[in-house]
This record gives sequence, C-alpha cells and structure tokens, in this order.
Amino acid sequence: MQRSTHDPEIWKRGPAAKWVDPNDLVPWERNPRKNDPAVDDVARSIAKFGFGTPIVARKENNEIIAGHTRHKAALLIDYSPVPVRFLDLTENEAHALAIIDNQTNEIALWDEEVLNELVIELEEELADICGFDEELDFDEEPAEEDDVEACVEPEENTVLDKLNALIARSEQKSRQKKSWSKADHKALLEVADEMKAVI
Repeated sequence: MQRSTHDPEIWKRGPAAKWVDPNDLVPWERNPRKNDPAVDDVARSIAKFGFGTPIVARKENNEIIAGHTRHKAALLIDYSPVPVRFLDLTENEAHALAIIDNQTNEIALWDEEVLNELVIELEEELADICGFDEELDFDEEPAEEDDVEACVEPEENTVLDKLNALIARSEQKSRQKKSWSKADHKALLEVADEMKAVI
C-alpha cells in the first residue's frame, strides 16, 4: 500500500471545513450515484442531529465531490449554512475521489448480530431515523435446507431460474432496507457452484 503524503502540519492552514450556503455549491452533473431514494432519510438525520460529516467540494469551482445526498437533504429542509471541506484537486482527481468514496461504502459489511442488538436497544424514533425497523430480519440459527429453497423459489429447477429469483430477492431486500440472511448467502453460493459446473 502506498504511503500517505499527508502533511501533519496541515492544521496550521486553517479550519478543516467552512460554513457555506448550500445554494452556492455545484452538484456534479455526471455523478453516477443515484441517491434520490436516500434523501428523505438523510434529511431526517440532519434535522435531528445536524451535520456529522461535511460535504467535500472542489476549491476551484465549488463542485461537490462527496456529499450529494447531504446537499440535497439540506436543500430539502432549508438547512443553511452547511459545513464544506474544500480540496484543491483537478477535475479528474475530484471525479476519481467521488467514485472511490461511493465504491468504498459498498465494500463495508454489517456485523448483523451486533447491528440487531443495537437497533433493538434504540428508541423507536431513533431506529426509524437510522433507517431500520426495531427488529431486523436476521437468522440467528443456521438455515435448514427447506429455508434455502424457500428463499430461491424457482418456477423451474434451473440455474437461471435460481439466479433470477435471487436477483429479485436482492432488490426486495434493498427496498425494505434489510440485509441478506444466512439462508440467502447459502443459496447464492449454491447457485455460484452450479454456474461454475455449467460453464
């Protein structure tokens, strides 16, 4: 891994973020991240707790690098000013950072057992702001074979049928903001093994 070139004396240059009117920021027109479904939840979080993470933008033209959802949420609830971290990056560097910022969010995984415990401990209002129900749909015991088949529910017992069923289930889980269960993961691995055999 490449060593950081971060300047440890950077704090002497001034504050890490500035307070800015969100209307002065410029969204990246080609942002590939579709964030509209998350705006309402983020707006509720900001209304309750304020800004925990600043928006990141280019110093040259105020174009947003990271924080498009927070920006839309702030505009939605008329929250101003907002904290902004300005970076002196080229256009290509800024766009690369924007993609990396979104991609790394997808890599991280939940510790489902700990998450379930924490959400149950939260008051109903706070659990709703976090985007979860009070009880999450996690399997605490290993799934039986019948449970695995129920997760797939193919009309025919072909690899393609099973794969399409898993894709549909994934989309449903995403809409419900639920994580995959152990049975789902087991079914996915079985389908992957069958696809290898076919290929």
